[in-house]
Amino acid sequence: MSVDAKFLKRKIKPSLLDVHPVENALVISYEVEAQIFGELGDPMVGEKKESQKLVRIKGLTEDTDIDTLTEEIISRCTLIHPSRFGEVKQLLFYLQTRKKPDGQPKGAENFHLISRSCHLNAYSLIVDGKKKEAWTSSGKDSPDLEAFNACKEVANLNDLEDYIEMLYEEINSKCRGAALILQLTRNPDNLEEFFDNEVLLSALSRVLREDWKRNLDLATNLVYCFYCFSVFTQFHSIIQNYKIGSLCMEIVRHELTRRQKFLADVEKPDGDASNNDRVLSMKKLKILIRKLNQLLRVCFYLLLNLSEDPKVEQKMRSKGVIKLLVEALTPESGNDLVILVLTFLQRLSVYIENKNDMALLGVIGKLSFLLSEDGVQGHLFQCDDPSVVNLSLRLLFNLSFDPDLRIAMVKEGLMPKIVTAMGDERHRHQAVCVLYHLSMDDKCKSMFTYTQAIPLVSLSWKTN
Repeated sequence: MSVDAKFLKRKIKPSLLDVHPVENALVISYEVEAQIFGELGDPMVGEKKESQKLVRIKGLTEDTDIDTLTEEIISRCTLIHPSRFGEVKQLLFYLQTRKKPDGQPKGAENFHLISRSCHLNAYSLIVDGKKKEAWTSSGKDSPDLEAFNACKEVANLNDLEDYIEMLYEEINSKCRGAALILQLTRNPDNLEEFFDNEVLLSALSRVLREDWKRNLDLATNLVYCFYCFSVFTQFHSIIQNYKIGSLCMEIVRHELTRRQKFLADVEKPDGDASNNDRVLSMKKLKILIRKLNQLLRVCFYLLLNLSEDPKVEQKMRSKGVIKLLVEALTPESGNDLVILVLTFLQRLSVYIENKNDMALLGVIGKLSFLLSEDGVQGHLFQCDDPSVVNLSLRLLFNLSFDPDLRIAMVKEGLMPKIVTAMGDERHRHQAVCVLYHLSMDDKCKSMFTYTQAIPLVSLSWKTN
């Protein structure tokens, strides 16, 4: 073939442009099509590959000139056509005004790319860079894990065998050992060595499988250890070998049910309890729910990283990951978990079968409640981050390609809420896109007369 092959032609087709769910960065999805032509110009071999590029925005502050920054990015990045100026500007404005989550498995906040051979997931908590650094805190608690923060010891790599032995002792020692191992795992320099340490990985997976129901902090730290491996696609094999993905789905399913039971018990009237007892039980409930949400968030982040492989994503769908995500889409999940769930659902919603599953599970009603101020205000757990609104609109846009779901959006009373979001410049682009799709149906057009959509669009057009 090398004798006959004379020409190689490569095409790059940029497609989606979005913001990174955690970092100040743009994620550019594109398709690379390579073809080898023979002497007569006939194609001999062809291959298509989907890729993503991360454009990190450094030094983005409230005073940054978005227009100038947009021009600079477009001029320096050949994957972004100048005609997409408005779209890039809107995404940058969103990044500029987005509230940084207080909790993410943010252990990777300062974690940088080790080398070009380390293929990173687009939705992992990593930023593009050249310098190797550990997962360290940056002025605030790095991972939002109380168990890890409670461990004041500084882990030493030379004592790894001692930490592994702790995993074979009582529950308190297991918690301590897991927290110390997590410190070491969060350092990317250690991952390759740990990847070959079968004793360590077997101990971590065994304790997680046997004891995750016994202690929330222990379960969270152990899942977090495997999350660190999930950030790199070349380490996904150990997660698959030990079936950690399936175990995480089992954990999520159990903890969502348990959380719902706790909330139902609190809502039951107790005539014998005093006001002080009610306040105390409410405080305990909030602490417990917060810990549950930490565990759920780390599990979902790990699953999100694993879903980079389409085959793994299909297995997750068959095991009901969409049902779990929709169940987690509630105010009691809190801002950070809801943002993650919306990001995951948005990623899955580009496939018709996933979109159909979401429709059957009532995702439109869940989104309507999240976007409702009356529904969320006064709720035991607040879910009021602007990112929740923006990601909800992005998910609605993906779903709005389905005529039946457009009608469902109107029935759920989403149109006035979307119009209200259009008044906020941070959400205007997404809101207008959804409203445009709604305007395609005659059944929906009449509803526009009961909103301020037309005046707002006119005002926006005059302003721009």
